[in-house]
Amino acid sequence: MTIRRNLAINPALGVDDTTWFPSAWDRITGAHASLPRSTAFRGAAAPSSGQIAMTRAAVTAGKYYVVSVSVRFIAPCASGQMNIDWYTGGNVFLSPSTQGPTFSQAANTTNRFAVLGQAPVNAVRLTGTLNDITGEAQVTAYMVEEFDTLPEAEAALAYSVLGANYFDGDTPGAVWDDGTPGQGTSTWDTDPPTTGLTVVDTPAAFGLGVRTSRGTGAADLLPPFASTGLFATATYDDRRGRIRLDIQGLAQEVIRVIVYSRAKGTSRWRPVRGGKVAVAAGTTVRRVDDYEWQAGRGVEYRIDALSSPENVQPQAVVQTAFADLEDTLDQSWLKFIPAPHTNLKVEIIADLHELAQESRNVVHRVAGRSDPIVVTDVHDSVSTTVRFATHTEADRLALKRALTQGAPAFLQVPESVPFPSMYVAIGSIRARRIGKARNGRTYITEVQVTEVAPPPPSVVGSGMTWAILLEQYETWGEVLEAFETWGEVIG
Repeated sequence: MTIRRNLAINPALGVDDTTWFPSAWDRITGAHASLPRSTAFRGAAAPSSGQIAMTRAAVTAGKYYVVSVSVRFIAPCASGQMNIDWYTGGNVFLSPSTQGPTFSQAANTTNRFAVLGQAPVNAVRLTGTLNDITGEAQVTAYMVEEFDTLPEAEAALAYSVLGANYFDGDTPGAVWDDGTPGQGTSTWDTDPPTTGLTVVDTPAAFGLGVRTSRGTGAADLLPPFASTGLFATATYDDRRGRIRLDIQGLAQEVIRVIVYSRAKGTSRWRPVRGGKVAVAAGTTVRRVDDYEWQAGRGVEYRIDALSSPENVQPQAVVQTAFADLEDTLDQSWLKFIPAPHTNLKVEIIADLHELAQESRNVVHRVAGRSDPIVVTDVHDSVSTTVRFATHTEADRLALKRALTQGAPAFLQVPESVPFPSMYVAIGSIRARRIGKARNGRTYITEVQVTEVAPPPPSVVGSGMTWAILLEQYETWGEVLEAFETWGEVIG
């Protein structure tokens, strides 16, 4: 069993509406049947500000909070927005508030909205607000839940938009914490809805959509999130050797985002390949995948959301968010920039290797003088032989296919391995089996490589295609063994 707490006081106006705003609205006991509770806050006409402030909840700075509420729209609403306002103990507003994207609703519709925020320094309480609500509406079933970590809060955000998820002290099995029905916080010993792969209505979840995660790694947001409303999550995908960024909370005026990264402990930001993404209807048209981070140490990301087109001045940054991945694992990878579906984990034998740089100097011997004249130039890039170990025939063949496909490669090596990371051109390949056992399958593959410049930023991996699928797999049975879902095929 899981203990859940709704930190909102007077969450469904069961007794009165004294903690709700504005006073021009009133409490009703015959709310629409589509709402989770029969009592609600109703406005016969929109207040002058168009804002509804729900009841308050106590918070702790640094904790994560998911705030949700159900609304019945009697009249249409063109561009509403749900926010979280943070306050100090002296009831001083900490500006700016955490903002969710705008939403629109037709007349005579019911929906539930949720927004996630991290309490900033000095915050003692919060108030959830609905802004720019026009016409008549009914509001109830307000809930505030607290979480220690961002992944827990994100999972809760996915199911907080379900009306059936709402609870207070009147829910069977739950209790009002102070013993007064309809007032105060409430506690429920229950199991939350199933998390994991969750599909929800996109507008209600503010662009959450379908969320999946693979591999390991914990995502922690840096402090600027608390003051922007925009936030991102970084998840390590061990299948492709990539860090996948999900971006949420984009303001209505944002038309594109740019993603930058840097290794932890460094100061210089670099653009992420494929990190310039267009925004449509408040959602990025695709995820951002980073394959070229520095392995074996943490990485930080900065996401700038802009309202101006590319190459148009000024490039006003509307919102900025940060994501943080603490550990990217001590694993060597051989990656192919235009063909990430062929990325391979590799075992490098790095005890003995030689890094050579040939000279480009030209020496001219002049008749009649002993000392020659030399024309100097920079040395060539590094050339070396990389030795990979494979322990099964299937692994050897996979390495062979990857090396011979003709794609530019990125050898990504963590700091714990005494071999440099580099972009390389693949040269001659030789493989030999070691060991005397008849069934021995350990091979050493020697690959001559030359360090080259990275591909231009315009070169971005396209993932799996039908042509590639037909080339690599002979039967549907092999495809089903390699992939669990269609999402993995195109991912």
